[in-house]
Amino acid sequence: MFSSTKTYTKWRNGKCQCGCPLGDRGFYRVEQTSRALTTEEVYEIINDFGEATRRTIEAGFDGEELHGATGYLLQQFVSPHSNLRTDEFQNRYLFAIKLIEEVKRVIKQYATQPEEPETSGITMKETFELLDTLIEFNIMKVS
Repeated sequence: MFSSTKTYTKWRNGKCQCGCPLGDRGFYRVEQTSRALTTEEVYEIINDFGEATRRTIEAGFDGEELHGATGYLLQQFVSPHSNLRTDEFQNRYLFAIKLIEEVKRVIKQYATQPEEPETSGITMKETFELLDTLIEFNIMKVS
């Protein structure tokens, strides 16, 4: 799948009509002609990310990563090279915004607070202090 609503179907000498190479794209490979996602499919994918988040929480995992680089779908929507859409998702940040809103909605609905219920247990205050300390000592980066 490809974020663009413009589909290139004619290839000449390993290049699509727009001039980009088929095959090696530096950090990923394109082995077949992509097709544009419909707006409905984009919203289905956003919903699927929410469902994946719910399953992640129900399976007991503590976190989930939304990868948005190296040619993955988030990057395709943000990139002016691949996002040639003419619908509402021509706003290159809208997909990421809606996806994150959905993930946050699901987290709020299904996740429990990481605080310990015992008196004098760890609270979010201590959690944030730990994160700040790890960042200060360049042990961890939060993005």
